[in-house]
Order: sequence, then C-alpha cells, then structure tokens
Amino acid sequence: MKDKYGIKMNYMKAWRSKERAQTQLHGNAKESYNLLPRYLYMLRKTNPNIEKDDDDSFKYAFVALNAAIKGWPNCKPIIVVDGTFLKAAYGGTLLTANTQDAESKIFPLASCIVDSENDKSWEWFLKKIREAFGVRECQCLISDGHESIIKATRKVFPEITHGYASSTSCRTSKQNSRKMQSISECHSLRYKSLHEMEFEFHMRELDNLDKRIRPYTEKIGHEKWSRYHSENNR
Repeated sequence: MKDKYGIKMNYMKAWRSKERAQTQLHGNAKESYNLLPRYLYMLRKTNPNIEKDDDDSFKYAFVALNAAIKGWPNCKPIIVVDGTFLKAAYGGTLLTANTQDAESKIFPLASCIVDSENDKSWEWFLKKIREAFGVRECQCLISDGHESIIKATRKVFPEITHGYASSTSCRTSKQNSRKMQSISECHSLRYKSLHEMEFEFHMRELDNLDKRIRPYTEKIGHEKWSRYHSENNR
C-alpha cells in the first residue's frame, strides 16, 4: 500500500483490512459454518458420507465426485494419501487421495474434512475410499510414515501393498547443504532404481556420504519405498 498508493498504515490496520476484504469476497466463516447443519441434512438424504458427533455436531465430511469414481478404473492402481492443516478460523484437517491417469498426470480421487490426523479419522477416510472405489488387482497405497495411516491401512486395506513416499526414508540428522543435496540426489536415484545392481550402486554412494542411512532404511524396510524391492509395480 505504501509503495503503490503512498498510504502508511500499521500492521493491525492492514490485517483488519485484509479480513474485511476476505469477508466481502468469501463471506463470514461463522455464518458459513452455521449453514452446515441444513446443508448436511439435505446431503445425508442421498449421501451417507457424513459423520456427526453424539451431540449432532459436524465431525467428518467425505467427498468423491462421480467423475472420479468412473475415472478410477482407467488410472494407475496407486492411491497416494496425505493430510494438511486448514487455516480457517475453526481449524481442522483436510485429507486427500490422488492417483495418476494414463498420462501420469495427477488425478484427484477424494477429499475429507476431519478434526485432525488421528487413528479414527484416517480409518474413517480409508473406509470411505474403499466403499467408493473398491480394490483393484495389484493396487498399492502410498503415504508418509504417519502412524495413524499405517494402522488404518492394516485394518481397512490388509490385502494391498502399503508403501512410503521416498522422503520418508531419507530423514537424516543435520547436514551441511552441499552434503544434504548429494544425499538427496543419490537417494532419488536409489528410490527410482529398477535393478539390483543399480540399487546397490547408489546404496554404496550413500554409504560413503553417511553410514547411518543404510541401517535406517533397512529398519523401515526397503520394500516400503524402493521401486526395485516393491511387492507391487508402484
């Protein structure tokens, strides 16, 4: 505002101005949440994917568009799940499920609003994914190493392969930036390796950079993150 219009203002005035502009554009968060009971009541008439607490308050909401459900059989049998914080006034967490289409482009499958990333919320989300999309041959699920996802996958998808994102297997202690970049590059090549000789070559490169990496990744399980060791074609 100072550079463009020559207007000087303190931080709080700028913050209040931003809040007022967002309210004019998107409405008031409290008023929007007050509309939820009526909206969800009508939605439950034809959609069973709403969960409420004992006091009839909103708890979880699952959304999977019909286009995503119909498109799933033509995508790769891989589902990648993750969670992120909602920064609105009432907080909460957004869980998402995505896959790749035939051109390796991201194909959104489903999303879910929950209170936080915990055992109950992840189990509920994965149950809804199974109800909506079923289970395909050679299917696998990819996630980070969150304990709640691991527990929920064992319960809801015991028959499919559960692998981790490559970053989960490359958490080391603080390194200088150049060494960390070398580790990241070697790890990426090792993760993508399709043959044993190639995998072991990059593994030895990592051994030379940091002896702690091999024991750590072996403890996780190479089949959880490595393409070569994966039980399915991830």
